[in-house]
Amino acid sequence: MNSPTDAMKNPNHNLREQLERIGLHTVAAQLDDMLAHATEQRGQPRQLLEQLAQIEVAERAHRSLERRLRTAEIRRFKPIADFDWTWPTRIERDVVERR
Repeated sequence: MNSPTDAMKNPNHNLREQLERIGLHTVAAQLDDMLAHATEQRGQPRQLLEQLAQIEVAERAHRSLERRLRTAEIRRFKPIADFDWTWPTRIERDVVERR
């Protein structure tokens, strides 16, 4: 458990831990940079929260896509030039090439 003196040394440490605990990993990782930027820009708290939410949503969408691609086990596609037209015998090459 953190002592009060630990929190005084780095007040964002406890916040970062809490953000991690509730699953906001990207926000936790970028917390110091975002707070510094907001301080420099003298932005409104709402703007900071909107930015943090946008970053987290974008990162979650990216991780979701990566996870779904891994699960689907989609492999690399062959270029049409490398396709073996002798197998299978039912594919009509002219129809495929027209599209």
